[in-house]
Amino acid sequence: MKLDLRELPAMVVSLPAETRRRAHVTDHFGALGISFEFIDGVVGERKIRNVAIAHRNAFDAAKGLPFMVFE
Repeated sequence: MKLDLRELPAMVVSLPAETRRRAHVTDHFGALGISFEFIDGVVGERKIRNVAIAHRNAFDAAKGLPFMVFE
């Protein structure tokens, strides 16, 4: 079975205020032909918990398997 990553849904976890990073991801993924959506990162005192919540949100946004999550 061949797997073409351009055909998989992709979620990119990123803080909304990181506009330069989001622009870079948009350009990079666009050049690769990978469609994606941004999932807002979570800010708070407990970094590990914030990352876990953001990734859970990305998993919840997926419409089905398979899918990819990027940071």
